Amino acid sequence: MSLTPALLLLADSRLPAGGHAHSGGMEAATVAGLVGDEHSLEGFLRGRLATAGLASAGLAAAACGHASEVAAGAPACWAGLDAEAAARTPSPAQRTAARVQGRALQAPGQALAAAEPPGQAPGGRACPRPPRPDWTCWLNGTHRKRWPSLSHDHADTHQPRGEQAGRALRLGIGGPVGSGKTALVAALCQVLRQEMALAVVTNDIYTTEDADFLRRAGVLANDRIRAVRTGCCPHTAIRDDIAANLEAAEDLERHHAPLDLLIIESGGDNLTATFSRGLVDLQIFVLDVSGGDKVPRKGGPGVSLSDLLVINKTDLAGQVSADLSVMARDADRVRSGRRVIFSSLREHPEAPEVSDWVRAAVRSRVAA
Repeated sequence: MSLTPALLLLADSRLPAGGHAHSGGMEAATVAGLVGDEHSLEGFLRGRLATAGLASAGLAAAACGHASEVAAGAPACWAGLDAEAAARTPSPAQRTAARVQGRALQAPGQALAAAEPPGQAPGGRACPRPPRPDWTCWLNGTHRKRWPSLSHDHADTHQPRGEQAGRALRLGIGGPVGSGKTALVAALCQVLRQEMALAVVTNDIYTTEDADFLRRAGVLANDRIRAVRTGCCPHTAIRDDIAANLEAAEDLERHHAPLDLLIIESGGDNLTATFSRGLVDLQIFVLDVSGGDKVPRKGGPGVSLSDLLVINKTDLAGQVSADLSVMARDADRVRSGRRVIFSSLREHPEAPEVSDWVRAAVRSRVAA
């Protein structure tokens, strides 16, 4: 099987990962005045190739060679190669980032290496999750055209169930700025914390605002709330390069095992925002009526493909002339029957319908 870059990108939205997904310090070089035009950019890139690039290529070649030796029966000695890589990465922060990227790359790499012809998942099993009619699914050969630009995003479901055993349900909550995502996370924590073990990862571009809000509200113990500062558009950290969120999620699970539910809240984004299925199992998209009753019919992956759409702040509908019946009609049309919940956290701060939906999802996972 030929694993081209295009196929890798389609196979799992955790990709690209690794050094080629990052700038190698070009931002700092630009700020310092070392890169300012095409000529200086070329010099910078050639310098990176001759230093970090050469070292990375040598390590990659050694890893491939050792993998061939192990496949032929030689004893594995990956610790030695890891030590060589660490010796050539003097910065502790760079070593930590490299290992995070490695773990992010490992799972899709293993799934691809075991992949069989279209129509089957690894190991000859049928795809365990029937694809939705508007998903693109490479592994089971299904192709639909509604959202052709979306990458394949449920590779984790093709891994053996044993690899998932004991892991918490990971629930992504996304939506535009100010739609009520953090308030919904707070409500879910307050309602469900007596029933199940919870933890939360929040995302903000530059601050820890949402995590700080949850800690001040006392919805969970402080050490069960982690903040990710993405430094980039929110969808990048939840879909394109999930390493930082994946690291935070895995760290929470190690320190607070066993967890029943891990909520990952995205930073505020637009209607195209959607989570990688390599990061979350289910996702909720939150709109609010103050954007007008036209928003649901605009569609987009967040509105159309999320497992649950929550239309929040219904108490404001009269003040902004939003027709809730129009929103319900349009949401039902673009979502092809998937669940929609209208909510007012001001009137019902416990978010009863959403809490029930999450509770049922956790119980379903435990039963499975």
